[in-house]
Amino acid sequence: MILSVVVPLYNQNSTIEEFYREIRPNIPEGSEIIFVDDGSTDGTMSILRNLAREDRSVKIISLGHISGISAALAVGFAQAKEDWIVTIGADLQSDPVDIGRMAEAAENGYDMISGHRKRRRDSFLGRQLPDTVANTIISLCTGVWLHDYACPLKIYRSEYVQQTPLLGEMHRFLPACVAWNRGRFGEASVKQRPYVESMFPGGIRGMYKVILDIFMAKYFLSGFSRPLYLFGRVSLLAFITAVVSAIIAVVGTVFYRGAGSGLAAGAAVCLLVVSLLCFVSGFIAEIAVRGYSQARGQAGYHIREKINC
Repeated sequence: MILSVVVPLYNQNSTIEEFYREIRPNIPEGSEIIFVDDGSTDGTMSILRNLAREDRSVKIISLGHISGISAALAVGFAQAKEDWIVTIGADLQSDPVDIGRMAEAAENGYDMISGHRKRRRDSFLGRQLPDTVANTIISLCTGVWLHDYACPLKIYRSEYVQQTPLLGEMHRFLPACVAWNRGRFGEASVKQRPYVESMFPGGIRGMYKVILDIFMAKYFLSGFSRPLYLFGRVSLLAFITAVVSAIIAVVGTVFYRGAGSGLAAGAAVCLLVVSLLCFVSGFIAEIAVRGYSQARGQAGYHIREKINC
């Protein structure tokens, strides 16, 4: 299995050479390594240029400014030429030796294999607990249960990730994207080395992004392209309930001397407001989605330099 290895990185001049020495013998001959530099300022690009001069299979894409992991992965996926894509961080936290086992597992009819760090070697409160909570939230909302969504080491069949829009921090939900597109996914136990500063933050720092992105992920993963219909149903339900509440208020006032009419009238007004807000929100979302569909070809990042590409 020939691989495209996509490595997003930012300010990792202290680890990049050792990472390259480790990963080169652990991937099949003919595989390509695609480094995507996310606007590093510590000399990382100088080291990458030297590697590219020595090894033509090393491809480098430099982004003009910090764009985030999802953008860096999207750039790497678009550049990948092979049928299988591996994602891994350059922080030495993942062991490249595991790539071979994951590739073998993927060949047994899978479309994605996700790494599972069974023996964590980082802070329980700072990283393990937040990651467990995030895994649970993502699994509940997407219906795709994995032990370790935050593990940077994964292998995908290219057709699944190259056609998935990576907005915001949507890289976390790539396994769920594969499953929602009827791909077969699995997990493989991988090693974890002691934690160092990583481009894959995870932990408490990543928790709020998970909470914010999960709603957008659920929207896109569901394939629902007409938000007006979704919000319209809620709006209609709220309107019908408001009408029923108003009828109860009128009946209470006329036949039961106002018993419960005040509460029913208040509920009717609130529900009418909710109905109106849902309709307006759906209308605005519909315009936004159509604008997004027309502008999908426009990248949210700037590519400053390409080497060996």
